[in-house]
Amino acid sequence: ILHEVMQWFYEELKQENVDITADRIKGKLNQLADLCLKALSKTFYNDEHFLTFEKTNSMEKIILQIVEDYAQIILKQDINTAPFKIIELENNQDYVVDFPITVDGMEKTVKLQGIIDRIDEKGGKIRIVDYKTGSDTLEYMKNTENLFDATDSKFNKALIQTLFYTYIYEKRSGKTNVEPHLYTIRKLKEEGSLFHSQKQPLEGEKLNLLKEIFVIKLKETLEEIFNTDIPFKHNQGVILSYNEFYEEFFRTTSVANT
Repeated sequence: ILHEVMQWFYEELKQENVDITADRIKGKLNQLADLCLKALSKTFYNDEHFLTFEKTNSMEKIILQIVEDYAQIILKQDINTAPFKIIELENNQDYVVDFPITVDGMEKTVKLQGIIDRIDEKGGKIRIVDYKTGSDTLEYMKNTENLFDATDSKFNKALIQTLFYTYIYEKRSGKTNVEPHLYTIRKLKEEGSLFHSQKQPLEGEKLNLLKEIFVIKLKETLEEIFNTDIPFKHNQGVILSYNEFYEEFFRTTSVANT
C-alpha cells in the first residue's frame, strides 16, 4: 500500500514538473490521506473508489494511519533532501538485461529484471531509491567476499536488492556512479539512506569496488543454481519465515536434486 501511495504522490508531481522542491512536496501533503485511502481500497477491494473514510472498519482505519505515518516519514526526508529531479517511478517493463553465465561449459544468458521504486537525481548524482518498512539495516558487512552468504551475521539482503537494481539500471541506461539508497522507515530520520560499514558511507571508490564484487558473486550464484550437479538444499543457518510454504521440505534432511 505504501509503495502505491508514494508512486501516485510523485507521479502527479512529476507530470507537472520533474523538478521536485520542498514547497511542492509540502503543498501536496494535504492530499496524502486521500491517496492512502485510494491505495487501501485498490489493494483490499481491487477498486480505488470502493472505500470512503466513513465506510472503513476499525482495522482499515489502523492500517490507514500506519501507512500515512510511514509516508510522512519518507516525505519529511524528501523535504530535507529537496530539490531533486524524478527520473523514473516503478517502471516494470524497460529494466531487463541479459546476464551471461556458463552452464555445463556452454555460454548461456539469464534475463534479469528489476522494478525499481524510484530513480532520482540530486546534485548530479543518480540514486536508486528502495522503500522498506521492515527491519532492514543500512549496515553492511566489512568482508564483502561473503556478500551473498545469508549465514553471515552482517548479511544484508536489502543491499543485495538495491545493488541488483543499480546494476540493471546502469546496464540499461549507460549511466555510471549510480548510488543505491534505502529508505528504511524505522531508521530513516536517524541514519539517512546511504548504506555504510563501520560508519563509513558506501560511495565513491568503495561503491565501485562493491559493484564489481556484486557482479562476480551474482554470476557465481546463478551458475551454481543452474548447475545440475549441485542439489538444492536448505541452508540451516537461515531463519525460515512464519508459515513458509516449503517448510515441511526444509525440515527434513533429504535433498532434492535440481
